Order: sequence, then C-alpha cells, then structure tokens
Amino acid sequence: MEFTLNSRISGKLEFFAPNGGGYVRLTSGEKPGTLGQQICERGGFMGSTLSCGPDIDSLARVARKWQKQRLQDKSDD
Repeated sequence: MEFTLNSRISGKLEFFAPNGGGYVRLTSGEKPGTLGQQICERGGFMGSTLSCGPDIDSLARVARKWQKQRLQDKSDD
C-alpha cells in the first residue's frame, strides 16, 4: 500500500508498506516500493525502524508522525 504526503516545507513524500503491514519505506522515482529507504524513529533513516498495521490509516499515521519528527529535528539545528 502507498500513501502520499504533500507538505509546503518538505514537498511530496511517498511512503510504501507491504499490503498486510510491515516496515515503512520512503520511496522516490529512482527507488520505488521495497527499494526505498526504511524510515526510523526520530525522523531519520538509522536506528529503530518503523512499521505499520495492515490498513492505510495506520500507514498514514506512521508517515505523518515521522515527517513531524523529521521537521522538529531539523529545527533544532
């Protein structure tokens, strides 16, 4: 399943998780689906990986939380 998040700050972010839930990935044109980077806690790509449940609402919740943490981490610089 896929979820797209449009943000004025981050632009278009596309997230992917397998159809029964699992690890969430940030995809791009060059790295679609399971080739995308796994997202992790605190808005990064290293550390404890994030996963979602079997429905699109769960994927959307994880994606929004990750993006919010990523923006907060960048504002602390």
